[in-house]
Amino acid sequence: MENFSKDEVQFTVEFYDRYDKEMFELMNEYGPYTVTLQGKSEKTVWIETKMDVSNLEEVIAHGSASGFNIIIKSGEKSRYLGG
Repeated sequence: MENFSKDEVQFTVEFYDRYDKEMFELMNEYGPYTVTLQGKSEKTVWIETKMDVSNLEEVIAHGSASGFNIIIKSGEKSRYLGG
């Protein structure tokens, strides 16, 4: 993420995918995730969380995700990023 403004910005991040909704609904259950960027700065954002998957029908021991779509929201404004 990169902030070209001189002002600090804060926004939330949510995940979406129209084909694998179940996984992304689970990821969003623990969000939205808040990100703060200082003015004129660049930041790689890592989102880590622990999830209770004990009530799922399929067993999940561990996992990771990459190459997904995100929604960035700030107030009433939102931007969809991805394919």
